[in-house]
Amino acid sequence: GAGALAEALRGGEGGDDEDCFATFAYDHRQWWNRPELRTAVVAWKRCLVEALHAGCAARALNVARVELSGRPASTCERFLRSTMSGYASAMQWWVQLERFAVELSDESGSIAAAEGAVQEDSSGSARTSLSEFVARGMAAVPEEDLDWDFEWRALMWLPGFSSESEGPLLLAAVELGRACVSLASGATRSAADDAPWNHIVNTVVSLLRAGDLPLLAAPLRGLSALARRL
Repeated sequence: GAGALAEALRGGEGGDDEDCFATFAYDHRQWWNRPELRTAVVAWKRCLVEALHAGCAARALNVARVELSGRPASTCERFLRSTMSGYASAMQWWVQLERFAVELSDESGSIAAAEGAVQEDSSGSARTSLSEFVARGMAAVPEEDLDWDFEWRALMWLPGFSSESEGPLLLAAVELGRACVSLASGATRSAADDAPWNHIVNTVVSLLRAGDLPLLAAPLRGLSALARRL
């Protein structure tokens, strides 16, 4: 129950300082061996997956963020919010992809037209669609509120996640998130040039494995534009 979770957290992190919770997102050694905490995270992740499979990406994002209605978060809720940070990042990029796909349909009516012009940045160099997509996502978050290195770590070391056994829809969302944060963190972290594109390829492959074409039509439409430079 909630009391057992709170007690386990007090024993594990030694206080209520928010900074103590931050590393829970990627350093699972601090809590994974506690069955109460591990069970809570796995169960919360299952709620996220169910929302995602129901076609409710925005609801899945709210689950990952542990959204509350006008009250302070409990110790257990703060723990879940921290450990689910990587999943929340993945869901944020997935929601943006769905909105991007709708914009493509509204503006051009076809994937081919959407794959047209390559925009240029202020220096005159060509920018890929993925770069523009990531720039839009970065602009939506106040710079002081986000550490892209942290986002990268949280997405690369997700609790209870396995690329080999995960369902294709969640795997696709995670791979999209990894592509975006690999690109976003490039200014402060030495990232392989091909890493974002490799993750995009993994996203497409995962979606093609899913088989539910009506549910995947919008993500595939968006990805076809983002990956045009592969």
